Amino acid sequence: MKNIVYAGTTTLFKSTNGGASFSAVGGYQGSFGIHPDIQDMKLLANGDTWVATDGGMNLSTNNFTTSAAHFALNKMLVGSDLWGFHQGWNEDIIVGGRYHNGNTSITDFYGEKALRMGGGESPTGWVIQGKSRHVVFDDLGSGWILPKTAEGKPEGRFTFSKHPNMEGYGALRSNVVAHPYYSGQLYVGSENALWVSKDFGSTFDLLYDFGSKVRYFDISTQNPDVIYVDVAGSGFFRSEDGGKTFIKRVSIAGSSGGNLRFVISPYNSDVVYATLTHGVWDETRSEIYKSTNGGQTWEKWSTFGTSILIKTIAIQPTTDGEDLIYAFIDSYGYNSGTVKYRKGNGAWI
Repeated sequence: MKNIVYAGTTTLFKSTNGGASFSAVGGYQGSFGIHPDIQDMKLLANGDTWVATDGGMNLSTNNFTTSAAHFALNKMLVGSDLWGFHQGWNEDIIVGGRYHNGNTSITDFYGEKALRMGGGESPTGWVIQGKSRHVVFDDLGSGWILPKTAEGKPEGRFTFSKHPNMEGYGALRSNVVAHPYYSGQLYVGSENALWVSKDFGSTFDLLYDFGSKVRYFDISTQNPDVIYVDVAGSGFFRSEDGGKTFIKRVSIAGSSGGNLRFVISPYNSDVVYATLTHGVWDETRSEIYKSTNGGQTWEKWSTFGTSILIKTIAIQPTTDGEDLIYAFIDSYGYNSGTVKYRKGNGAWI
């Protein structure tokens, strides 16, 4: 039908008079069950209309005239873009806030299924390591006790009173960190301060006020008195007394504070590896830098060049006591989603 015209924004619109007027089909408006944000459309010669959205694929066999001829064809179509991400180690649980599809929880005891937890697209999701199946999302209020099976119901709620700064859809983020020795002692970077809880997050006390937004921080597992904090617009800080006082250190090239990802050696609290992270829509590039004196000086530890865009880094202990560093690559127009790693003084692979 030559007079039928579709327009896709956050809602799918349809015109039957060549574009003179439009009516809402589905999305945020309209009577058809279509997920918001229309990404692509294909109109076939046989009259089929295919619509791709942030929620999957839709097919109408009569130009969205009746709901009986509309089908959501998402079976075996699996994929999520996680703005937030956290993983448990005591129990194999993964949680995260997904782009435009709410929060999810995935565990080994759910098999091939996952829970849709609700929420919007917040960069959130934290596993409380010291308690069984306890998870937290900042857009779902209090914490949740997950069911033992994917088909079961949540076993309860619990109070978690403070959430970390998560800006730029989670690209510029703070975090929740458990004390290496005490699972109930949690630290959160919220607003301009570092906070501490000694009751699994039910209440928090002010530990240190930096005067600017607290972004990423971490605690040394080798010496928990050592804490490193990246503060927006202020720089990189180190504490040697469990967070009572902080000393400003030197940040890596290209950072004035607030855009670092770093890891601490599990063998030496003075050894730190850092890189610049980037926002959702920018292309900030960085090498990886290493400090052996607690952030007083840095040496360039990679030579990736301009074709590599680092999203984050991770560290793993080894049987021979050498740091194993992983660089997770993200990019526009380059090879994204790949991982490079380097052990000790070896080469990047």
